[in-house]
Amino acid sequence: MNSVYKNILQDFNSTLNIEWTPDKKYEAAYVEVVSQNADAVLDKSQRTENIFRATLAKFELQKPIIKNLLAQLAQKKILLNYHQKNELRAIIDERSSERLSVFFDDFDLKSDASLLRSIKFMSDKEILANLDSLMSESGKREDILEALFSYYLFHSVLIEIAHKSQSKESNYSPKYFDYLQTIHDHKLERKISLAIVEITPELVSKFDNESQLTDYVNTITKDYFKKLDNHCYFGVYYNDCAPWSTISNNILFAEKHVEENLVKGYFHPEKIELETKSHIAEIDSKQANFDIANSGFTYKDTYIIEDESSDSSYDSLVLFEKNERDETLIPCPACRSQKVRGNSYPILGVRSWECYNDICPDKSKFNRGKRYSLSSIIRQEAILDERNIIPSEQIGEWRLDKVSNKSKAQLIDYVIKTYSLFGDNVEIINGHKSTKKMNGRTVRYLPHQLNIVNGIGDFFESSYFKRFVLNNEAKSSKKYRTERIDGLNFIQGDSQSVLGSFDDNFFEAAVTSPPYYNAREYSQWPNIYCYLHDMFNNAREVFRTLKPGGIYLYNIFDYFDNERNVVFSAMGKKRMILGPYIVNMFERIGFTIEKNVIWYKGHIQGNRSFNQGNFVPYYQAPLNCYEHILVFRKPGKPVESETLPNILDAKPVHKIVRGENILGHTAPFPYAIPNLLFDNLKSGSKILDPYAGSFTTLRARGERDFEVYGIERDPEYFELGVKLAREKDIKVKF
Repeated sequence: MNSVYKNILQDFNSTLNIEWTPDKKYEAAYVEVVSQNADAVLDKSQRTENIFRATLAKFELQKPIIKNLLAQLAQKKILLNYHQKNELRAIIDERSSERLSVFFDDFDLKSDASLLRSIKFMSDKEILANLDSLMSESGKREDILEALFSYYLFHSVLIEIAHKSQSKESNYSPKYFDYLQTIHDHKLERKISLAIVEITPELVSKFDNESQLTDYVNTITKDYFKKLDNHCYFGVYYNDCAPWSTISNNILFAEKHVEENLVKGYFHPEKIELETKSHIAEIDSKQANFDIANSGFTYKDTYIIEDESSDSSYDSLVLFEKNERDETLIPCPACRSQKVRGNSYPILGVRSWECYNDICPDKSKFNRGKRYSLSSIIRQEAILDERNIIPSEQIGEWRLDKVSNKSKAQLIDYVIKTYSLFGDNVEIINGHKSTKKMNGRTVRYLPHQLNIVNGIGDFFESSYFKRFVLNNEAKSSKKYRTERIDGLNFIQGDSQSVLGSFDDNFFEAAVTSPPYYNAREYSQWPNIYCYLHDMFNNAREVFRTLKPGGIYLYNIFDYFDNERNVVFSAMGKKRMILGPYIVNMFERIGFTIEKNVIWYKGHIQGNRSFNQGNFVPYYQAPLNCYEHILVFRKPGKPVESETLPNILDAKPVHKIVRGENILGHTAPFPYAIPNLLFDNLKSGSKILDPYAGSFTTLRARGERDFEVYGIERDPEYFELGVKLAREKDIKVKF
């Protein structure tokens, strides 16, 4: 046994009061480190302290101290960012009162001695007792000792020596990000880190029709998907002009326009095809071609910017992120080793790595390697540069994804600060040509090039849509339960089949909030194709039974879930694009979309915008506070001249009282939504809700003279709707 290693191992065992013989691979790895640098080994006291520090850090033994300290700082309105929290944890685990005092000085807390007095570090004896207990209780003594030993070996020499022994690179830098740039500068290039395309009324007027406009926006989207650097952002800003057909079809195109054959890893087309065909018998496997996976940008958010002083439409900004699969090996940030494996994707398109270096100091408590990705490394680096800091007041102003009275200049300013880094290059296509500095970025303003690539429109006829846009003729059925209460028609049965028994052109209008894909226990489908197929065919029946000119209000929400058409794991969970799917399918049926009424739900509770105290780019995500009410019309002279708002300000239904759902339905909408119809239709009109739920639409009619039909498949919700309609005292706020 190497003499240096032998002494190191003896000290490790004596410190922990154990007798343990590690695998020989640790000696081989350590000898490689010290073979040329035996004089770089730290003295015993430093190495011993490293064992205790590693134990405290890996098992978070002093987590209560850190949690209490963070809470006290928060009370003083001091929120630490990612790196500051890591520094604080390191100081606490080092058990250094001196360093902690200096850390407090940075926040002007010199006079607050109570903070220091409140901290009682764990003693060596307490640490060893906790470690012994953890090894006994977990049954993973060997894994725990190996994880501690790896840290101990790596940190038994000067950090520069340890890094150089692992990286094998001649260009060394103590800062990992600088080191990464020396070996992967092309992966860290940011020639274009953010691009924003502005669609103005003047631009829209240059196209002969909406189809040309859509093709143009999709063309420029495809172009920037190629030009943008990876893990960067693309936005389309619609300035009070573009129809929601263009916006929706652009979102759909942006996410799905890249067709590729994924031959390894997580994609299992045969499984996706099998479960889809079990639900949709009409699929032609050759046309659907499940071997192709569709990808592109990842849809992130749509900001709605309302001008409260005007009756004109709102502006909108749609944001996408480019996460293109990249197999380039990224060395471990902790030890600089390239003994890593790209074993998973935390999110679709973002490759993560796990370190397999035997003496990596950042192994987990049970000896798993450090996991990381290039995307997360870039974001963490952003925190270190104070020039990236976004004013907290500005973050607060944009906390929700619907804001009021913000100018275009304010929007651009915030987007640049939030979705690019200091020193980056930004392109804004707004019809002009100039270059200037803004927030430390080089911003290039560019004119629109009104060229449209031939074949862009072919995407909407591609195999992707052959997997769900398939006619399934309704089988008329009159075997369904009905209950009629003073012009309110409660129907329990399958919506498409029930509608099959109604005559053409029967209803003047329709309104609904459909089941959201896999959002509730009563709305589960194998994958997004199956869900969309059912929504498509139900909408065909609604279209048939509506009178020409009839209007259909469709409330939908782009929430988070997994489409399950590429992967089935958690990495497939993303912001859904249900609204764009619906718009595209309804237009195929024959509907035209007239507008999108934004249902503003107010400052609802949620933590999606929580940024962990990091007031820097890429950590800000607005809290979703609205849903879509898509306004469709069957071609023909309008049944009635409707006046619909651009934004509906209505609180969600308050149904939970002392933890109990006093309504009985998990997702009702407020009366304000069906009232949009009731307030605009003439007496005697027949109105449909094909997904009635607890029959809110029927109960919202009140004393008005309308014939309202609601269809609900679930027998319990049918009974609930009838019961609520008969009750005079409903203690639910609609």
